[in-house]
Parts: sequence; structure tokens; C-alpha cells
Amino acid sequence: MLKLIRCLRRLPGLSLGEFHAHWLEHHARLPLGDRPVRRYVQYHRLPDDPIYKAMMQAEGATAEPYDGVSIQWWDDHRSMADDLAGSPEGQVALGDEQHFVDPAGSTACLTEERVIIEPAGDVPYVLFECLRRRDDMDRAAFQKRWEQHAFIGRQAHRMGLLKGYIQNCALLEDDDRWAATGGDGAAAWDGVVTAYFDSVAKLKALLAAPLGSAEAYEDERTFMDHVRSSYLVARRHVIRDVVR
Repeated sequence: MLKLIRCLRRLPGLSLGEFHAHWLEHHARLPLGDRPVRRYVQYHRLPDDPIYKAMMQAEGATAEPYDGVSIQWWDDHRSMADDLAGSPEGQVALGDEQHFVDPAGSTACLTEERVIIEPAGDVPYVLFECLRRRDDMDRAAFQKRWEQHAFIGRQAHRMGLLKGYIQNCALLEDDDRWAATGGDGAAAWDGVVTAYFDSVAKLKALLAAPLGSAEAYEDERTFMDHVRSSYLVARRHVIRDVVR
């Protein structure tokens, strides 16, 4: 199953609250009709984002986080292409985005899931880490090393702090055209973490624990570029389906 992850920024002149309100209260209510979208979930960035603050302190990153993430799932490339290019409902949805999404500041990544821990139930908070690999690695080597990093998620789950963990791997054969449509130019994400939490308190507990504050961070430095990656914590709003 294909998974399109779109990292969105709001139009200038809109507050974060106004952006989220239009997206959830109007855009999400546009009819899906017979669109072959299997799942559709909105993730709204928290105004007080603990992971963004932590990464700024650790690495000195200054890039503004995204205001939200949209994820849609399709069975395959054909159903996705037919939907985005041809369905009337899809065209209406794309047309509505001109009222609240800044296309120059947004970007996207076409991925396949590598499920490490299935996020069962209604888990409201999701940590996103949009990853870029180190300059000395190609994408295949990065994803192989990233898979080995999954022991951190499994340990956090055993500690009772993490409810789900998925590695969303950018397609190796992808031509990066998704990223080229956004403000990040041709520098596509090599993968996107989605980590699921019951509460922000549990996320902060993980960030404060040695596993999250030292062990995970040091292991990540062996395969990813923290400064050129992007981070946010979001509230999950399911539009179609009941899982993710």
C-alpha cells in the first residue's frame, strides 16, 4: 500500500488556529465520494511543541516546523494517479487548498510502511520526524541502517511510553517529484518516522529518559542528518478509517 505524506505550511496571514480550523471544519468535510483513498488522516501541530524545542537546543536547527501533516493511503500507483488526476472530488479538494495551504512552503514524500509496532486503538498524539540521510550514505544504505535503529522504539514500547512506531520509507525508485513541488526543492525526505503516544506527558518522559535523550540521539547520528531533518508533534484527526 502506498502512503503519501504531505507536510503543510499555512498561507501567510493565517494563524495556526485559523489554518487548523479550515482544514478540519471545512476541508475534511468535502465529499470523498468513490475516491479510492483507503485512509485519510490529518495531524495538527501542537502550538507548544516539545520535540521542536528539544531539537533546536540539541543541534541549533532554526527551520520552522510544518503546521500539519496530511497522510493518504492508496492500494497502488495506478489508483493514486487516477484519483489525483481524474476524480472530481479530488479536484475539488485540491482547489480548496488554495485558501489555506502555502504550496511554496509545503512538501511531500511518497512512502511504503515498515510497521515496527502497530498503533492499536485511539492514540491521539503523533511525533513526526522527517529524516534526511547523511551525505556519505545513499538512500538504500540509510534505510537499512534505519531499520536497525528500530530497537529504540521497541524498548520505548516495553517501557510503556510508546504506543506505536512506523518507519515510512521513501521509495527507492521515486523520482523526488513530490519534494520538488514544495519549498524544500529537490531535497526529498529519505523517510518519515511516525511514533504514537497516549499523551504529551509520556512523550516528554521518553525525551527526558536516557533512551530518548542520549541513546536514540547518538545512534541516529550514525545515519541521519539532524540539522536538515524536520520535527513536529501533532494531534491526530481521522477523516477516513479508524486506525492511523
